[in-house]
Amino acid sequence: MVSEILKVLKTIFTLADDLQKYHAEIKEIRRQLYEFGVTLEGLKGRIDRIDEREITEREKLILQLQLEAAKLERLLPPTKKSRKKQTGRKVGKRGRT
Repeated sequence: MVSEILKVLKTIFTLADDLQKYHAEIKEIRRQLYEFGVTLEGLKGRIDRIDEREITEREKLILQLQLEAAKLERLLPPTKKSRKKQTGRKVGKRGRT
């Protein structure tokens, strides 16, 4: 009977010790999970900034293309319509007015 009581007490102490270890492990896992969340938030912020930079770069490239297109348009010879706009009068068959 005494030996059975000692077995039960030993089991209780073993279980209590295991329970303390599990609590410590859970606490450590929670700490690691928190750190992971902080790291993840930091990465999200960096990705957002990279996306914003890429948008800005695309906008700059579009503006550069538009500028180059405008330069090329100025190099082209004027069309009949644009000549009429420049002089402000029509050139007819009978003569100039």
